[in-house]
Amino acid sequence: MRVVIAEDAALMREGLIRLLEDRGHEVCAAVADGDAMLAAVAEHRPDVAVVDIRMPPTHTDEGLRAALELRRRHPGTGVLVFSQYIETRYAARLLAGDAAGVGYLLKDRVADVAEFVDALARVAAGGTALDPEVVSQLLGASRHLHGLAALTPREREVLSLMAEGRSNAGIASALVVSVGAVEHLLERYGSLTLEVLALVGSDPELAHPLDGAPEYLAAEVSYAVRAEAALHLEDVLARRTRVSIETAHRGVESAIHAASLMSSLLGWDHDRRSREIDHYLARVEAERESQRKPDDRTADAARLGAPDVRGAATATYRR
Repeated sequence: MRVVIAEDAALMREGLIRLLEDRGHEVCAAVADGDAMLAAVAEHRPDVAVVDIRMPPTHTDEGLRAALELRRRHPGTGVLVFSQYIETRYAARLLAGDAAGVGYLLKDRVADVAEFVDALARVAAGGTALDPEVVSQLLGASRHLHGLAALTPREREVLSLMAEGRSNAGIASALVVSVGAVEHLLERYGSLTLEVLALVGSDPELAHPLDGAPEYLAAEVSYAVRAEAALHLEDVLARRTRVSIETAHRGVESAIHAASLMSSLLGWDHDRRSREIDHYLARVEAERESQRKPDDRTADAARLGAPDVRGAATATYRR
């Protein structure tokens, strides 16, 4: 890893040089102000620059303004702001849009040298490394993030873990869910992962895997009903989630558990829950039967022969 350091405190600057070189990294240049940093980056084209905030001549926000200019001139170079202070105005601009290759750590909160070097390597590779306190102050200070300021504690926890650049395994460990579940949630829900995991915060039972589908959380069934307007078991297992596609049993082993979760949300009685399960199992069997047919015509006939839970439910309500 090739690094440029911008730090006006001589002892801190020499300390950073020593710890990085001792670990086999190349310090291309170590300078004391923002202009010199920009010149060094242009000359050496490092992987990442470590930048203090308060540097000459005014010792206010020169480092952050230089970091912004570095991002403009050299978008492929990582920038790790390393300071005792949080400057929310310029930090928000630094993190706006694509925050890949950006970090912001507080000097007095880095307790381990290896942790710092790992964060620097992550930023150099295009990742992020943000101190949770930085995230908290940015959320509280920026009017443009007023919606995020209303996040639940669980959502803030997840956001902070993501902002720190934690691996999926690290997020899973911190939230007490499986790595597979985290990977699945991020792939399927993206930024809405916060909303799914917020449900776990209100009901820890939803952190448990769905029966027969260990990479799915029970929270996903709840989310399908609450946020995606799922009204039937087939909606959840075959449409809102991909349990019917991604499991060898096609959701059969998950049907009872999922129906029980839906019952409490939709007010189903025992008979209604049983009908939903029976209809789903019949649909799965019809699909399996269709795949045993010799041609498309008979296969389609097998599929159409399965009962439609929507029609059955409507008929029941009319009675």
